[in-house]
Amino acid sequence: MKQKARLVWTALLVAVILGGQWWWQRARKPDEVATAARIEQMGRLAFRPCTLPQPGTGLVTSAWCAPFQVPENWAKPEGRKIALRVAMIRSRAAKPAPDPVLYLAGGPGQSAIATWPALEPALAGVLLHRNVILMDQRGTGGSTPLNCPASPRVGDRRTRPAPGPRPRARLRALVARTRACLGALRRRGLDPADFTTTQAVSDLAALRQALGDPRLDLVAVSYGTRLAQQFAMRDPGAVRSMVLDSVVPNPVILGQGFGTDLDRALHADFALCTQSPACNRAFGNPWTTLIRLKRKLALDPPDVHFRTADGFRPLVETLTAARLVALVRLDAYSPLTAALLPLALHAADEGHYAPLMAESRWISRATEGTINVAMQLSVVCSEDVP
Repeated sequence: MKQKARLVWTALLVAVILGGQWWWQRARKPDEVATAARIEQMGRLAFRPCTLPQPGTGLVTSAWCAPFQVPENWAKPEGRKIALRVAMIRSRAAKPAPDPVLYLAGGPGQSAIATWPALEPALAGVLLHRNVILMDQRGTGGSTPLNCPASPRVGDRRTRPAPGPRPRARLRALVARTRACLGALRRRGLDPADFTTTQAVSDLAALRQALGDPRLDLVAVSYGTRLAQQFAMRDPGAVRSMVLDSVVPNPVILGQGFGTDLDRALHADFALCTQSPACNRAFGNPWTTLIRLKRKLALDPPDVHFRTADGFRPLVETLTAARLVALVRLDAYSPLTAALLPLALHAADEGHYAPLMAESRWISRATEGTINVAMQLSVVCSEDVP
């Protein structure tokens, strides 16, 4: 009798579960059911709903993704294939314009998909009429990334420069890390010589063909403007329009003017402080403070106790002159962060290093999530160093 009752209860439970599933499917909104089963076909590419993570946050971006492969070496089209990550931000229009926007990120080494959240507000008006296509350039983001083995971080106490000719020691350490990275890539069967602007231009041409040969509206930033210019030179008819932000003209050697450009930017930013009576009275001349602080850190880099900006966790790291320079350079990219420098430099000059260190750690990790350094070296070493 007990066994019969148990069977009856089991049957009722199964019926309730199945009935609940049927009710849930019927109760779901029609557009949710349609979206889950929907495929957005563009040329040969079948886009399906996906979510794109936003580095450093728990947020995601709703998008449409499609698988896409190209030859690793376009001179050997029948050889090994690599996967490139392609996503589409769907236009709000019922029938989007035929010419999509293609966003080309900077670096070199920057992921277009990872940096999309920062760009999205600027292209909100574009999405009213056009789709936006995102493709991580080969070697970056989700497109067969060139990842190096982890190395000690700048500022880690284990990386404190040894006494003696420090520039020479730093150069030897850099060469050793670069060789280790190259060896790791080759063990994966990857050849960095295939991860260049020229190969990336061929990838863009293949993507356009796979999309059905639409004319493209290129939106390019920094190094991405080099890629855009070379793509337009290869096939002018493929490009309807170009927006080049922070242009890198093709004859420019990447890195050659970084130092002088940074000096000019800092002098202009710091002039806003020296010309303001209140700022000048509180912080003096930030440029003079920066040079004095840099020399002090080069002679005696301190171990700094500080709390992280993203979790308020206590840490101890070494503040080196190289770390200071890296922070100042990254801060100079934005008026918001550049405005923090007079205060942070003044505090550090008086021995209060924690605010500078916390910001350095936060901003370095923010950039690590979007820049692939090995890809950057592949481009610069093959195209700019010679």
